[in-house]
Amino acid sequence: MFKIMLLSSVQALDSFLKRLLNEAPDLIETYINNQSISFVKLNEDEIYDEDSFLEYSFKINNKDHVFQIQFWENSDASPYRLEIRTPDNKSYQITCLHLKKIGFTTSEPTIEFKQIVKVSGQGGDNQRIKRNMCDLLEEEGLLRKEPKRAEYWHIGTYDTNREQWSEKYTTEGFIRDFFKVALILAHCRGNRGIDLGEVPEQVLDFHTNQMIEDVEYDFTGNQISAFRYKELREQWEEIGILGEKFALAYEREWLLNNNRRDLIQKTSHVSQYDSGAGYDILSYELDGRPKYIEVKSSKGKSNSFEISSNEWKRAKQYGEKYFIYRVADVLNDPKIEILKNPYRLFKNEKVSLEPTSYKLKY
Repeated sequence: MFKIMLLSSVQALDSFLKRLLNEAPDLIETYINNQSISFVKLNEDEIYDEDSFLEYSFKINNKDHVFQIQFWENSDASPYRLEIRTPDNKSYQITCLHLKKIGFTTSEPTIEFKQIVKVSGQGGDNQRIKRNMCDLLEEEGLLRKEPKRAEYWHIGTYDTNREQWSEKYTTEGFIRDFFKVALILAHCRGNRGIDLGEVPEQVLDFHTNQMIEDVEYDFTGNQISAFRYKELREQWEEIGILGEKFALAYEREWLLNNNRRDLIQKTSHVSQYDSGAGYDILSYELDGRPKYIEVKSSKGKSNSFEISSNEWKRAKQYGEKYFIYRVADVLNDPKIEILKNPYRLFKNEKVSLEPTSYKLKY
């Protein structure tokens, strides 16, 4: 489109870039976070920056935007970089792929287009911003997780020997998902002028709020005292932690009794260090498959409890590997009832869900 001569001194990389250039569609339509978005490729006389490799215009919330794809081979900071930028913002680089790091300059036969999810320069909100990024990336099927490795996004696999995409990937899909990553990162950072909106944070009730059943409220009129509320919160947290510890001990004893000592060390009380994971306990089946366990605890006995939208999202994502451990009578004689694959149970009408809370913005 703009650069028709040699794009890179590295043959495999030059071939890949020319494929992008030649196969980039005029229109890319996609859907993200309840919004339909159409990316329209700009002609050479419409582009904003002569350094652009490709440029696409799009509209979000009736506001016009442009994404530029630029390739930088000679850069002191980070050579061989494919960037997405915006021409209408001071902080115009949104994200990039380090093509040298993923193997293009070392003749790797298979290239995985991926990048670690990281946030810098956002002050004390770093963890919240990163978690929001990961949640949206995961919802779009772009997030990858591996044991003892940082979470990263992945948008394609390329065979440099055959000079073609591997498996299900295509040039259109690569550009579309690269743009999706940029949209999510820009939205979560909040300083790129892109707003994808917000999905209401629903709290879903499996068939009354367990906390209302398990404690007695001390109301004066229609208000609860600050002191009493603090007491209740501490009590709820204690009940939750006790239930999680009981469930973890249960899992470890089960592994021990089934001669899988090697897996005991891999189990983890996830909620103690990652409150946004969507589950509390990481355990394992006897064959080594992971079990993602959300623990729901109460002092009494009830067949209902609250589940957040994030937990429900994980239940849908992990399917047969997601469990809810219902720990009742946690202070006296705790017992566990196990719900495997609650999303399937819901689809098969074995359990019911009722929305009990929404987030209101003004």
